[in-house]
Amino acid sequence: MPPLGRILTGTGFLGLTCRLPQTYREGMVEFGILGPLEIAAGGQPLPVQGARTRAVLAMLLVHANQVVPADRLTAELWAGQPADRAAASLQVRVSQLRKALRAAGEADRLVTRPPGYLIRVTPGELDAPRFEHLARDGETALAAGDGALAARRLDEALGLWRGAALADVDDAPFAQAEARRLEERRLAALESRAEAR
Repeated sequence: MPPLGRILTGTGFLGLTCRLPQTYREGMVEFGILGPLEIAAGGQPLPVQGARTRAVLAMLLVHANQVVPADRLTAELWAGQPADRAAASLQVRVSQLRKALRAAGEADRLVTRPPGYLIRVTPGELDAPRFEHLARDGETALAAGDGALAARRLDEALGLWRGAALADVDDAPFAQAEARRLEERRLAALESRAEAR
């Protein structure tokens, strides 16, 4: 199937936000942090075992497409441990993530780039930016006086939530800060949706 952008180019629907049909989603990887950490490849859940491995992935997703320094990962997730032990533990967790992604044919997602690691995420694959984009669209429509469009966009945005953000890694300081930020954004979207009705 051709890339979605090519399908929509020239149709006037390039800015349209929608849920992708299952036939198109089969080739996608979807990452979720608006609830417990979740990954699906081709519509099938991709298991990532171990609390620390999941925390590494969550921190990389919070900073998707950006290099997260290895020393920052170890300071956040292995605080109080000797630096050499923490670095070795991080390498084991990164190896486990690579193995899980390789099993789904997505080995190139996790990149080692000095001074750390990054995870490649394309637009639409991570739920938090999708939520924020839809919420902004809804708030813009509300400000323009289009309550019906605002309600649709805000309903779609809020529908991406599956529970508290980063719920299964919420003991890490980075997760607590990001979960607070996202929750404030969710509450603002709820207020806007109430105004739109």
